[in-house]
Amino acid sequence: MSGERPSPSLTTLPFDYEASDFLALSRHSVRWWQAALSAIFAAGLLYFFASLMMEVGFDWLLAALTLLILLIFAGPWTWRPLLIFWAAKRERYGQFEIEPEALRYSSPRSSANFAWSGLKRLCRTRDRLFIFSSKAVAFMIPSRAFQSDADFEQFAAAAQARWDEYH
Repeated sequence: MSGERPSPSLTTLPFDYEASDFLALSRHSVRWWQAALSAIFAAGLLYFFASLMMEVGFDWLLAALTLLILLIFAGPWTWRPLLIFWAAKRERYGQFEIEPEALRYSSPRSSANFAWSGLKRLCRTRDRLFIFSSKAVAFMIPSRAFQSDADFEQFAAAAQARWDEYH
C-alpha cells in the first residue's frame, strides 16, 4: 500500500479485551476430544479418591487433593482464561488492520505484523473473529471493535479472503 490508508472497515477501532473474549477463545481452542479425555480422566481420579476415602474414612488431605485435581482439570474453561485476561489488561487497548501481506496489530506500547501465510486458521462466531497463530493462541477481534455490524462483517470477510489467498 503506497501510503494510502485502508478503508475504515479493514481497521478496528482501538479496543480492550474483556474476560468474555478469553472464555470464548477457550471454547474454540480446546477440541471436543480433549475435553472428553480430561473429563474421563478427572472422573477416574475422583472415583479413585472417593473410593479410597470410603475405605479409610474422610481425610482432609485426600479431599484437598481431590479438589485440587478438579480445579486443574477445570482450568482451561474457568480460571485459566481469567488469569490470561488479567495479564492482558496491562497492554490496554490495541487495534488490528488488514494489510495485503499481513495482519497488523498496534497498541501504544507495541506493534507487529503477522504474515497471512503463518496464521493457522480462522474461526468466526456471531460476535467474534478468532485468527489462530497456533493451535491454542489466537488474535480475538470482537464485533464491538467496529462502529457497526456491517463493518465487522466486512472485516471478517476481508480477513477470510486474505487467509484463503495464502493457504
